[in-house]
Amino acid sequence: MGKKKLTENQENDIIKKYSIDKLEIREISEIIGESLSFVRSILKRKNIKLRTARLFEFENKKYLYGCHHNYFENIDSQEKAYFLGFLYTDGSVDNKSRARVTLSLQEGDRELLERLNKLINIDRPLGFINLNSKNPNHQNAVVLCVSSYKVVRDLENHGCMNNKTFDLRWPQNIEEEFIPHFVRGLWDGDGSIGHSHGNVSFTGTLNMCQNIQAIVKRKFNIHAGIYLSGFDPEKTIRELRIGGRKQCRLFLNWIYNNSTIHLERKYISSQLIINYVPKENPRILKHENGERFSEEDKKERQRIKDKVRSVQRTAKRRASLPIEKHRYKK
Repeated sequence: MGKKKLTENQENDIIKKYSIDKLEIREISEIIGESLSFVRSILKRKNIKLRTARLFEFENKKYLYGCHHNYFENIDSQEKAYFLGFLYTDGSVDNKSRARVTLSLQEGDRELLERLNKLINIDRPLGFINLNSKNPNHQNAVVLCVSSYKVVRDLENHGCMNNKTFDLRWPQNIEEEFIPHFVRGLWDGDGSIGHSHGNVSFTGTLNMCQNIQAIVKRKFNIHAGIYLSGFDPEKTIRELRIGGRKQCRLFLNWIYNNSTIHLERKYISSQLIINYVPKENPRILKHENGERFSEEDKKERQRIKDKVRSVQRTAKRRASLPIEKHRYKK
C-alpha cells in the first residue's frame, strides 16, 4: 500500500479515532488502508502522545489482535465447514514468517467477509485494498486476516496449507453431515455456472475433483466429467463439470439445503438453474394419441438431422481434398 497525502480533515479524523474513540493504531491502519508507520507518523507530527499497544497472549505468544485460536480445531458446524472450503480455494496460509491466514474478496462481497470475520476475530477489522484508483477496470478488495500459530496449525491438519494450489487433497476428518457445506465453500470460491447450456463446474487438483465426482455419483448418480484445465500449462489443475439442468439442480439443491451462510451473488445465480422453467413450446407437448411428437414433427426433426449429417460429410470430404479442388470459381 503506497503512502498518500491526506487532507487536514482526514488527519483530524485519524486523531479523533485515536484520541477520542480510543482505537488502536493497527485498527486505524486497517480502516484507512495504510501502514502502521504511516498512521504513527501523522500522530507524532501532530504531537499526539502514543499509548502502549494492547497485546493478546495465547500459548506464550503475543498478538496485536485477539481471535478464537481454537476455531478450526474441530469442524463441527456448517459455518466452520463452509469457511474451510472457502479457504481451500481462495485463502492464503503463511506458516513460515508470520503465521497468518488471509482471505480477500471483491468489495461487493463485503457482507459475507464480515460474517466470517466475526466468527474468528475478536477485534480485528477487515482490511481494504484500493485497486480501482490504479485501474478503473479493477474492483476494490476487502481482506480478512487472522494471525495465529494455532489456527495455521489446525488448518494444516485439515489439509489447508501453504502453496496449496497444486497439492490440495480432500480432507479426511470432516463428518458426512458437513460435507455439503464444505463443498459449498469450494463452490463459492472456485465454482462457475453456465446458464445457456445448464452446467456447473469446479477447478481444482485431480484429487479434489475425483472426490467430488465420487460423492455426487454415489448420492445422486450424477455423472461429472473431469477435464484438463486450459489455463494450466503444467497440466496439474483439472476442471470438474456437471452437465444438464436436471443434474445441476440436484447438485445445487444438495449444497444449498439448510444453508445459513453463502456468497449471495453465487446463490442468486444458482437459483436461475434450480428454478428453471422451460419456455412453453406446443411442438413438444404430447398429442391425443399419446405420442410425444406428431408424425409431422418427427419428419421435420429427421430432416434437420439428415441435413446436419450431410453438411458434416461434405466438410469431411473437402478437408481431405487439395485446396485448389474446392475453391469458389470466379
